[in-house]
Amino acid sequence: MNKIMRKEALLCLSLMLTQSYAFASSETDNTLKQAEVHALAQKGYTVKGIVKDQLGEPLGGVSIVVKGTTVGTTTDLDGNFTLNVPGNNVTLSFSFIGFKSQEVSLKGQTDLNIVLSEDAEMLDEVVVVGYGSMKRSDVATAISSVKPEDMNLAGANSRDVRQLLDGKVAGLSITRTNGSNPNNGVAVQMRGVVSVNGDIAPLVVIDGIPGGNLDLLRSEDIESIDVLKDGSAAAIYGSRANAGVILITTKRGSKGKTSVDYSTYLTHYWGIERPDFMDATEWRSAMGKFNNPSYMTDRGSDTDWFDTLLNSGNASHSHNLSISGGGESTLYRASLYYSNLEGIGKATDREQYGGRMSLETKALNNMLTFQTNMSLNYGNMNLLGGDGEWESALRSNPTNPVYNEDGTYYEDYAKDENKVARLDQQQYDKQQTTSSFDGKLIFEPIKDLKGSVFVSYTRDDYKERRFYDVDSRISYNSYNSGGYAWKKSYMKTTRTLEPTIEYTKTFLDNHKINAIAGYSYQYQVYEQLEAN
Repeated sequence: MNKIMRKEALLCLSLMLTQSYAFASSETDNTLKQAEVHALAQKGYTVKGIVKDQLGEPLGGVSIVVKGTTVGTTTDLDGNFTLNVPGNNVTLSFSFIGFKSQEVSLKGQTDLNIVLSEDAEMLDEVVVVGYGSMKRSDVATAISSVKPEDMNLAGANSRDVRQLLDGKVAGLSITRTNGSNPNNGVAVQMRGVVSVNGDIAPLVVIDGIPGGNLDLLRSEDIESIDVLKDGSAAAIYGSRANAGVILITTKRGSKGKTSVDYSTYLTHYWGIERPDFMDATEWRSAMGKFNNPSYMTDRGSDTDWFDTLLNSGNASHSHNLSISGGGESTLYRASLYYSNLEGIGKATDREQYGGRMSLETKALNNMLTFQTNMSLNYGNMNLLGGDGEWESALRSNPTNPVYNEDGTYYEDYAKDENKVARLDQQQYDKQQTTSSFDGKLIFEPIKDLKGSVFVSYTRDDYKERRFYDVDSRISYNSYNSGGYAWKKSYMKTTRTLEPTIEYTKTFLDNHKINAIAGYSYQYQVYEQLEAN
């Protein structure tokens, strides 16, 4: 449905600019002739150089990109680089973690000597790395950190908060799998297929809980998202992290006056473009051209089956209310939310509401810290719509009527299904309740040494129901017109225990040792019951 109903059009306008160059010819050893410059602009040329820090040390791995293009390279271990650029009048952008980005306008230069300045603010930034946090300057692995101000706010109204990362993390591909349907999430891929089972999704860790449920999160409750992209993720979380790890940290209270925040959004979807299929008039014309073949029948009506599935009056809205604050030793934050989401297709609505609370308190002269998070979510989903209906509707005979003369639904039991009747005579819904609790006790008896115990409990409980009316097409074809009812109950509980000990020591001003040892225990129970 994504390709059909939510096709966003980009209008690109290309402008060709012509600029005249005039050069003085006083010093021939550092002046290019006008003809040579035009030749370079047309054919492109090679730029070489070296990138160093302020102390003169070469920097390896610096990203170099021709601004406004995808042409680029990186420096080698000695800071050297070679790059073929499309013209002489371009700008090169140099960027490297921990350093301020720099742009250089070439203007015919072929040999560059670049010096990057350290970005002290970025180096002091704290990022989450598995069982702890570190300054970015101390991180030696591939990690990307996305703060709320950098997130893709176009994904704020998505049920799956991972869409907030869309276009924000290099190498992370995020695809919305079924257009505007709020009951479908996104497909996330970081390193391609990483197991014989074809698993491609990174492991999601929410506030320390591996495999945390994304239904418990609202975009307004997220403090930061850190993405571990290399093999070190598997060293922490095992083989389940082969495709990388997405670490999500939720907001906590801050010291000061109590703060109350409210946010809301309203969304409406329009169908602006659709495939060009025959209407009833064109169908009848085609029948004449093909000498009225038996597989083409004119049943006298003019029905736009595609249009009958459109929820043209769709309106999605969401509301989030939070309160936070704290004093010297205790911080708190609580939030409540409600959302009612509708897709552009009928029978794809989703209603959700829930809340989240966090508390942090310190004792024993700040040697002892206790942190806890609790969250609850309830969702009611209509899963009947969006199940291959759009393609089927476009293939349906446009001369078929929706209703018989007596007001009952018209049904061609051998060929095209009446989609309007299906939405009225069938039911497929899901009610889901998800809850989570976690607590962490941190004890730091002496400087540089701390121990912690993390425990969590999550529960995912849902019920699915299907119902086919006795008059429905599927009841006639598959159940001897006797109707059908089916129900499934599912429950999954997860218990986690993770004790850790961490030692960090800085000596001789600029040398640091960081060691962490821990144990992770996770126990899961699945229960499922079906009846029809």
